[in-house]
Amino acid sequence: MNNEIKKDVYGNIDIEFYVAKAKEERDEYISEFFTNLKATIASKLSFKLPKISLHFGRHAH
Repeated sequence: MNNEIKKDVYGNIDIEFYVAKAKEERDEYISEFFTNLKATIASKLSFKLPKISLHFGRHAH
């Protein structure tokens, strides 16, 4: 694990770097969350229709 703090050219903590990294992580999390949510909703709403046999023509009496 790298514990070094990224600094800008003036020796200050590079806040823009850390804000960009946080946005990347947030975007990844949100994307994964909605992908999982979509799959969960689809699985809860899915159902199987009964099989129907259609026989056309004459029926035996």
